[in-house]
Amino acid sequence: MTLAKQDAKQEAATPIHWHALPVETALSQVDARHEGLDAALVAQRRAEYGPNTLPHREPPSLLAIILRQFMNPLIAILVVAAVVSIALGELEDSIFIIVVVLLNAALGAYQEYRAEQSAAALQNLLTVQARVRRAGQVRRIDAEALVPGDIVLLESGDRVPADLRLLHAKNLTVDESFLTGESAAVTKDAAADVEPEAPVSERLTMAFTGATVAAGRGEGLVVATGLRTEIGAIAAATAEGTGLRPPLVIRMERFVRAISFIVLASCTLLIVIAMAQGTPFAEVFFLAVALAVSAIPEGLPIAMTVALSIAVRRMAQRNVIVRKMTAVEALGSCTIIASDKTGTLTVNRQTIRTIRLPGGRTFQVTGEGYAGVGEVQAAEGKPNERDEAQLRSLATAAILCNEAYLRPPKASAEPVEATAASSANTAVEWEHDGDAVDVAFLTLGYKLGLEPVPTRAAVEVIERIAFESERQYAAVLYREERAGRDLQVAVKGAAERVLEFCEQALTPEGAQPLDQAHVLAEADAMAEAGYRVLVLATGRLADDGQGFNEAAMPPLTLVGMIGMIDPLRPEAKVAVDTCRRAGVEVAMITGDHPATAFAIAQELGIAQSREDLVTGRDLPADADTSGAARFAEKTQRARVFARVTPLQKLRIVEALGAHGHFVAVTGDGVNDAPALRAANIGVAMGSGSDVAKDTAEIIVRDDNFASLVHGVEEGRYAYDNVRKVIYLLISTGAAEIALFLTAIALGMPLPMLAVQILWLNLVTNGIQGVALAFEGGEPGAMERKPRPPSEGIFNPLMIWQTLISGGVMFIGCMTLWIWLLGNGYAEAEARNLLLLLMVLFQNYHVFNARSEYVSAFRVPIQRNLFLVIGVVAALGIHLLAMYMLPFMQNVLEVAPVSLGEFGLMAGLALSILVVMEIFKLVWRRLAL
Repeated sequence: MTLAKQDAKQEAATPIHWHALPVETALSQVDARHEGLDAALVAQRRAEYGPNTLPHREPPSLLAIILRQFMNPLIAILVVAAVVSIALGELEDSIFIIVVVLLNAALGAYQEYRAEQSAAALQNLLTVQARVRRAGQVRRIDAEALVPGDIVLLESGDRVPADLRLLHAKNLTVDESFLTGESAAVTKDAAADVEPEAPVSERLTMAFTGATVAAGRGEGLVVATGLRTEIGAIAAATAEGTGLRPPLVIRMERFVRAISFIVLASCTLLIVIAMAQGTPFAEVFFLAVALAVSAIPEGLPIAMTVALSIAVRRMAQRNVIVRKMTAVEALGSCTIIASDKTGTLTVNRQTIRTIRLPGGRTFQVTGEGYAGVGEVQAAEGKPNERDEAQLRSLATAAILCNEAYLRPPKASAEPVEATAASSANTAVEWEHDGDAVDVAFLTLGYKLGLEPVPTRAAVEVIERIAFESERQYAAVLYREERAGRDLQVAVKGAAERVLEFCEQALTPEGAQPLDQAHVLAEADAMAEAGYRVLVLATGRLADDGQGFNEAAMPPLTLVGMIGMIDPLRPEAKVAVDTCRRAGVEVAMITGDHPATAFAIAQELGIAQSREDLVTGRDLPADADTSGAARFAEKTQRARVFARVTPLQKLRIVEALGAHGHFVAVTGDGVNDAPALRAANIGVAMGSGSDVAKDTAEIIVRDDNFASLVHGVEEGRYAYDNVRKVIYLLISTGAAEIALFLTAIALGMPLPMLAVQILWLNLVTNGIQGVALAFEGGEPGAMERKPRPPSEGIFNPLMIWQTLISGGVMFIGCMTLWIWLLGNGYAEAEARNLLLLLMVLFQNYHVFNARSEYVSAFRVPIQRNLFLVIGVVAALGIHLLAMYMLPFMQNVLEVAPVSLGEFGLMAGLALSILVVMEIFKLVWRRLAL
C-alpha cells in the first residue's frame, strides 16, 4: 500500500520508519521518481493531503477577552448582587457594584489584549520557500505547496520545508537543536543504516521540518507534510494538552469557595435569628442582601487586577514578558523549574574549552561563543615558547582543514589582539558561516593570534576529504608556498578514527612513538567529563597527491586533542544557586548526550551523582498502571533527564506535577512546546522558536537565565501584594459581618446601611487597596521557601492577623454603637459617626498591611508613596461627602461632625495600629 493511499488513521496505526528504509524502497513507497512528480499527481495529492501547513491558534478577539473578564467567580457574585439590588429598588447599591465590575473588566481586558498580540507561531515555521524538482524541472515554490513524493533540493542556509527521507547528501550538516536539544549540527548520510526504533536525534537519513542546513548540499524525498511531520506531532500534543493551572488561579478558587461558604452561612444564621425574632420575611430578605454585601470584598477584583497589572509592568522592565495576568505570581510560587539545556542554561555555541597536547600537558581556553575573544592558559600561567609553537601548529591544522569563515564585525576596526584584551570573556558575536565545529576551531585560531585569511592564503589546497558520519574525520592536502613541492596533510576527527593513521606524537622533545591506548584513555576521560573530543594530526605525502583518499593517507603525527562543549551562560550558575536558596529546585530536561548533560548539571550544582541522571531509554514507555508507577518512581529523585523525546518531556512534567510540585518549564525549541503547555507555568526564551513563545505564559526577552530569577522574585512580590490587599479587605469585611450579626442578635438597629457598606468596601477601602498594590518588594523574598502547594491564600499567620485586626474594629465599632444609642443619639447620627470610625480604622490599618512581619514604623514610606496619596484620597473623599456634597450626603445619609468628635474617632481608630504592632512583636519572638 502506498503512502498516497493511506489515510491518517492507518498511518497512526502502522507508522512507516522512513529513516530505516533504503532509498529506492522509500521512493516506491510513495510512488515517486527521481525526476519528481508530474502536475496531475501533485494536484491529486494536494487534494488528498491538503496544504503543508500546521493549524495555528488565532489571537482571541477583543470581545472574547472582555467576556473572559466576567468568568471570575467573585465578579459573578457581584453581578448577582447588582441584579438583586435593582430588584429591591436599591439603585445606589447597584450603581456602585456595576461601576466596579465594568472598571475591573476594562483594566483586565486592556492588559490581556496587549499581551495576546504576538504572532501565531506554528504557521511561521512553514512560511518558507523550497526548491523542488517536478517533472524533471527545478523550480522554487512556497513550502505549503509541497506534497508527499516531491523531490526537494537543499543547500547551506535553507530551512527544511517538510520531513524528508534523504536521497543524496554531500557534506550535509543540519542544525536540529530546535527539535532534539542537541547544540551540535548533525552530519547527514543518505546511505546510513539506521535502526527502526532510533530516536529522532539519531535518524541520519532524515531532515525534519524547520531544521536549518548548516553546510553542504542534499536532495530529499518528501515523506510527511503538515500535521504528519515531527513538528506536527508536537503541535498536536501541544494543542491537546490542557496543562496545569497557575497557582494563583487554584488558590483564588479556594478563596472564593471559602467566601461563598461564609456568605451562605452568615445569611443562613441571620435568617434563623431574624425569623426567631418575628421579623417579616421581606425585611429578612433585605437584611440578608445587606449582610451579603458586607461579606463580599467588592473592592478585591479591581485591586487584584491593578496589583497584577503593576507586576506585569515591573516584570517587563526586567525583561520578563507576561502574556496572561494570572501567570504573574506563578514563578514565585513554583517549587521546581524544569529547564531545557541548550540555549537556556548554555549559550548554544560550540566552544573549545580545553586542549591536551601529547605528553599530558593541558590548557584551558577562555571566552565563549563565536567570537575570537579570549586566550589559551596553561595550569601554571601562560604557555611557554615550545607550547605556543605546538598550539599554533594545532590551530593551523584546524584552520586549513576547515571550510567555515569567521571575521570580526565590520564596525570593529581594532586588531584581534586589542579586541581580545579589551573584554574578558564576553564579546559581540562575530560574523560566521559554516559548520559549528569548524567555526569553533577558527575562534581558537584567533585566540592564538592566527587569522584564517592569511593562514589559508599561505598555502595551496590540492584536495579535501570531506567529513562524513561513517568516515568520522576530515582531511586536507596542501602545499606551503615557501616549502616548494612538499605536500602536507592535516586531519581532524574522532580520536578512535584519526589515531588509526598516527604512528607518532609531537612532544616538546620532538616526534615520539605514539602510545595509542593511553591517548584513547585520555579521550574517553574527556568524553566522560561531557566534552566532545576531536584530535588533530599532520603528516607529509611523498607523491604528487593525485587521487588523494584514505588509502593514500601517509603516516601521521598526533598534534593534540581538544575538548569542545556548549558552555554555560555566565549568569546561569548564580541563577541556579539563587533558586536553590529560595527553595526552588532545578531540573534539566534535554535531548542531548547523557555525559554532556551530566557535566553541565554538575557544574551548575543540579546533580551530585550519577543517581541524579535518567536517560530516555531508562523511562518506561508503556502507559499502563505498572508503567506509570515506574515512570513516577524514576522522576521522583532524578534531576537530570537526557536523551528524552518531546513526549517524554511532557510525561516528566506531568509526573513532577503529580508529585505535588508547582512546575515551571523553560525552553526555547519546538521540542519544548508540549512540556511548556503541560506545566503550571511555561517560560519561553525570547530568541527561541515561535512555537515555544506561543505556548508559554511568560517570555524571557533577553534569554538571560538571571532574568528568570528576577521573574521568580517579582512573582513573589506580586503574590505578597495580592495577599496584603486581601488581608486589608477581608479583615474589614470580617468586622462588618460580626458587627451586623451581633446587632441583629441583640435586637438592635442595623449599624450601617447597605450603601454605606458598599462605600467602605468599594470607595474608601477600595482606593487604599489599589494604592497598596503598588507596594515595593520586601527584602528577603528570595531567602524563604515557596509556599506549600497545598497552602491556600490564608496561612496561620494571616488568619491570626485577620481575626485580631477584624476583632479590634468590631469591638471598637460595636462599643461605640451601643454607647451612642444608649446616650440618646439618633440612629442616623450614630451611623454617621460609626461610618467615620470605620474609614479611620481603614486608614490606619492599611499601614499594618504593608508587611506581615515588620513593624509599620520600620517599612520605608518611600517604598510606596502612592499609599500615602491613597490614604489621603480615601479620607478626603469621605470628608467631601460629609461636608461639601449634598447629593452624597443624601445617598450615604452622612453629615458634618464637630472637630472634637472627629478627634475622638481618630483616637479610637488608632487602637488598631497599637494592637497589631504588639501582635507582630509577639509573633516574631515566638518564631525565634
